[in-house]
Amino acid sequence: MPTHPLEPLTRDEIAFATNAVKPRLTDAARFNLVVLDEPPKDMLDRVRMARLVIVPGPALAVIEASVRLDTGEIVFWREVDGVRPALGFEEALNAIVAMHAHDGYKAALARRGITDLATVQIDPWPTGNFGIAAEEGRRVFRCLSYLRDEPGDNGYARPIEGLLVWVDGARSEVLDVQDFGEYPIPADPGSYYPEHNAPLRDDIKPLEIIQPDGPGFTIDGSRLDWQKWSLRASMDPLEGLVLHQVSYAGRSIAHRMSISEMVVPYGDPSPMHNWKNAF
Repeated sequence: MPTHPLEPLTRDEIAFATNAVKPRLTDAARFNLVVLDEPPKDMLDRVRMARLVIVPGPALAVIEASVRLDTGEIVFWREVDGVRPALGFEEALNAIVAMHAHDGYKAALARRGITDLATVQIDPWPTGNFGIAAEEGRRVFRCLSYLRDEPGDNGYARPIEGLLVWVDGARSEVLDVQDFGEYPIPADPGSYYPEHNAPLRDDIKPLEIIQPDGPGFTIDGSRLDWQKWSLRASMDPLEGLVLHQVSYAGRSIAHRMSISEMVVPYGDPSPMHNWKNAF
């Protein structure tokens, strides 16, 4: 058991929490999120709990739950219909497999002279919700394609522009193949490997950063101490880096800090990209 209430969940705690709720679920359910149910600032001595977001099936719905990590008791359970949880890795794989089997997608590639699907990199993007009928009641990816002659190539250097595929990742179903026309595919593989970028520069002097007496910081679990600073760091699947109990010379700076949301709109008005926002 972790020694501090803000320590992230251990592997054993995740297994314990998921096993506690599995009897209520069907085989179609997937765990979307299993994280520490952080106690409020004034309740750090509260019983340690896990917070779970569960996808019960392919429809638009989630289950939110909290589980005590000492007893396995489910202390909170709420079913929410009509919402889109974050799409998972398994659903992304489902989308790729569905596209590989779809005649319309393969025909669109063939029109571009591409017949070997092993050379095509597919990136499934979550779509958001734009009020489009094909997306209603579904968890949908819009999938972009890139060409790679070799598995280690940089696919993003060679986009297969003009080809956009909508896929229901939960049901492994291609909804639409949109072909906006053929565009030249760049010939340059865009490799970052040194052997593909010779001659290398020879005017850069060596940079060495060393601490011969050992590191100037200490780490204990999630706690980092450096000079007069002290903090706890954890990673949240939605918020990214979270800092807890930040202090300087024993003086409290913040109980909790995070970048809860950052949006990168691509700003391209074309139908291939006007829906893209990286969160």
